[in-house]
Amino acid sequence: VNNPELIWPEANRMEIILDEMVQVKQNRNVAMRDANSTIRLDKPYTEPVGPAKVSVVGSPSISNVKGVLLGVRNPKRLGSNSSDDGEAKSAVIWFDELRLTDFNKSPGWAATGRVDATLADLGRISFNASHTSAGFGSIEQKISEIPQESVTNYMVSTDIDAGKFFGEKAGVKIPVHVDHAVSKITPKFNPLDPDIELKDDLNTYISEQQRDSVKDITNDITKRTNINFMNVRKERKSSKKKNNIYDIENFDASFAYSHSYHRNIDIEYDEQKVYRGGLGYNFNSRPKNYKPFNKSKSLKSDWFKLIKDFNFYVVPKVLSVRFDMNRDITKRLDRDKSFGDIITYPRYNRVWTWNRNYDFKYDFSRSLNVEYSAGANAYIDEPTIYPDKDTEEWQLYKEQVWREVLSLGTPQNFNQSFKVTYNLPLRKLPLTDWMKLAASYQGLYTWTAPSKTVQARFGNTIENSNQKQLNGSANFYDLY
Repeated sequence: VNNPELIWPEANRMEIILDEMVQVKQNRNVAMRDANSTIRLDKPYTEPVGPAKVSVVGSPSISNVKGVLLGVRNPKRLGSNSSDDGEAKSAVIWFDELRLTDFNKSPGWAATGRVDATLADLGRISFNASHTSAGFGSIEQKISEIPQESVTNYMVSTDIDAGKFFGEKAGVKIPVHVDHAVSKITPKFNPLDPDIELKDDLNTYISEQQRDSVKDITNDITKRTNINFMNVRKERKSSKKKNNIYDIENFDASFAYSHSYHRNIDIEYDEQKVYRGGLGYNFNSRPKNYKPFNKSKSLKSDWFKLIKDFNFYVVPKVLSVRFDMNRDITKRLDRDKSFGDIITYPRYNRVWTWNRNYDFKYDFSRSLNVEYSAGANAYIDEPTIYPDKDTEEWQLYKEQVWREVLSLGTPQNFNQSFKVTYNLPLRKLPLTDWMKLAASYQGLYTWTAPSKTVQARFGNTIENSNQKQLNGSANFYDLY
């Protein structure tokens, strides 16, 4: 036989167009939206496609296909009217040149842009945006690796020194940072039916409201907003001015607000609000040293050097207090994709902490100094239920929160350190001026509270320790 048509007749050629199979499923889905339709998801739905017929049950997806099964049916004789004689058949069957062709090679594109503007000496503002369409990829990527989603990002941010409005001589510093960013991911294929293009699925809906509802579910949206006032303060304009303990320049304040929102096919909303506030007081000085007997003419002898060099300080060297309060409110609701079979409820997570730090350094004299530092960590014990505003429960909620704030919160951890150093005045005496001796004492204390649910049973944990140290040296060169 030399005729190729006789060897492999045209009737034996099978061309399976995957888009036609997907179209049958989409037709079934559209038909099911009719309230009077008898079509069900768990029953076969069949449409003729050319000489063949396509049946679909459930929600299969071409994107999940891992293998293909090919076979030939040889039904047995069923009843006297069957055309099958019921006899055994012997045949040679070829499945030759099975391949996948006509890949979608639609090109993609990408663009990015940025604009920066300087607002004189007040600050700056910038805007940047980018877009990547579905099908855009690098040269090294295979067709199966190219993203099938379009991504749009934009961000606007500004940094301003609002203290400029008070004039240069005022020395007021108010750094302000504000930014807002949005990221939108639009899939090319419907995540609920991964083998149906989203635009084709949207075209099957009649009303604009229905299309918008599908977009809200399928689009991946992320929004972020930040507002910061960091280290708001008044600077000293003259270095010659005396540093007083009551100066406004010793104070600084900070506030930060962050809001993020995210939703996608699996999450109906995931929202987080973070509030951070801080108030600090920091006094650093070079206090004047007083020597009341330094100019006394009757104390010129070396034996009175100890009395003549007597000195003291009036003002502490360092006095620092810092309060930082952080509040984090998160709420999340997973999307219900079971059409009511599984009821989902929002989840809340609220954390409100209050940290306090203290630092004190005081030199009684040039040979005696004291250092003290302490830190306390507490949290605001909020009611479990977060009520709606403008209700009686909301008023009770605010009253309990304010009681916690005014009582400095529920303590969780406290630690302190105390250190005293004294240099003995041996060099002030003629007989021992060739020796040095320094003594120091340091004490540490830590208090830790367990979880509130077990605090009454296990109690709190206290740890303390101390260290005593004596350092001495002798210079025999001065002795001889």
